[in-house]
Amino acid sequence: MSKTKEINNAIPMEDVYTYCIGVGTARIQVVKKLNAGTQVPVHLIPKPESGRVEVYTMDDQKVGYLMTSTENNFAMLKQREPATNTILDDAEVLKMLGKTPVDAVAITAASVSAIKLRLDMSKMPAVEAEASAAVEEVETPVDMSGFSKADEAEVKKRLDYIKKECKFPAKVAKNISAAFVSFMQSHSNIREFNPGFINNNGIMEAAIKNILCGNNLALTGPKGVGKNVLVEHLANFFDLELCDMQMSYDTAKEEVRGEPTFLEDGKIGVRLSNIVDAAQRASIINLDEVNMARGSITSLLHSLTDHRRYIEIPGYGMVKVHPQARFTITMNEGDEYEGTRQLNVAFRDRFHEIIFKPNPDSMKDVFMAKCNLNATDAEALAKFYKLIHASVYNADSDACIPDDYLSQRKFVRAGQLYSMGFAASIAEAFREEVVETIADPEIKGIIENLILMNC
Repeated sequence: MSKTKEINNAIPMEDVYTYCIGVGTARIQVVKKLNAGTQVPVHLIPKPESGRVEVYTMDDQKVGYLMTSTENNFAMLKQREPATNTILDDAEVLKMLGKTPVDAVAITAASVSAIKLRLDMSKMPAVEAEASAAVEEVETPVDMSGFSKADEAEVKKRLDYIKKECKFPAKVAKNISAAFVSFMQSHSNIREFNPGFINNNGIMEAAIKNILCGNNLALTGPKGVGKNVLVEHLANFFDLELCDMQMSYDTAKEEVRGEPTFLEDGKIGVRLSNIVDAAQRASIINLDEVNMARGSITSLLHSLTDHRRYIEIPGYGMVKVHPQARFTITMNEGDEYEGTRQLNVAFRDRFHEIIFKPNPDSMKDVFMAKCNLNATDAEALAKFYKLIHASVYNADSDACIPDDYLSQRKFVRAGQLYSMGFAASIAEAFREEVVETIADPEIKGIIENLILMNC
């Protein structure tokens, strides 16, 4: 069981630390809880290069920092290697500072009041005024009028996702939330929100901002990193219809604009393409592997994807793009992807580009979500991913493994094999789904050796 002590009892604050107040959402929420008499568990993380111990909430939101005021304790912090930026748990920090180890620490209102006396009181009014303004700004409720109860509940789910999963600064988060609610005002019978994308590297933040700004998105990166998963997630998040089109060298102009057809009265008319038809509604039109299409095809989309937002269809007339329709394009780039070509610069410039990079640190969460694995098994599968990732991106490594062996799809299939009981262990599932499917004997041998040496 975790031992929790009040920070003013566990550490003699008046002798050792000054609590440095910052202005931010996390700090505001902590102070509110303190004023209500609630204890607040925190993590302590030493920063040797500055001689500080930073204070974070249990969900890793920065509150402020503690600063040593005795030379001995300062020297002990300095002994840590700054380059490693080692994160210690609470017990290690307190032990390092010569205090009684505890697993968690709680700041109380009493301790904060005592510490405030040690601050430069001349600066306190300005700090508190700024904090109060920030509290008012963060906590101003978003106007939810106009929604049915069911739709309001779905919008709130999405707002909660923005708050918890996206790392927007407080002021930006407020503006994002207001813009999102405004975007959703025209929607009714909003479908259930089912988060399907594990956010990392600021991808979801960039996507949300640009869709609310009316921009189209270009998603680039190796295969199997979640580009199409993000598109599906965004369609669900913004309650938009999804129109998917697989692009190729053989994609014809009729598939982009439309084609002649016989009408019911026997006359010849025009049947709009799925792309143009969907563009008339609140939708995401996703052009998958767009860099496999010829330039003469992508050029047909110029007026749809720039400020004009319309297209002239011969024999039909002008079709305008719906205000809430957005285009996304996905592509794998590199010589190893046969059939791909450089996109026309003018076409590419019509999209905000989001570059996907494999993130080994997020794989555990991905495998838990997609494979129905528990934390231990997901971590075991993520270890295999991290081994290959390290070999792909380690310039000093003798193992030359292409990045296409980092496809999440293979690892997810391995996890599913194990979770369904079709493999006796994670290692067996990984070998069956990943290792045994490698055609190149050299690459296969390298990966097998990695497993033998590290597992």
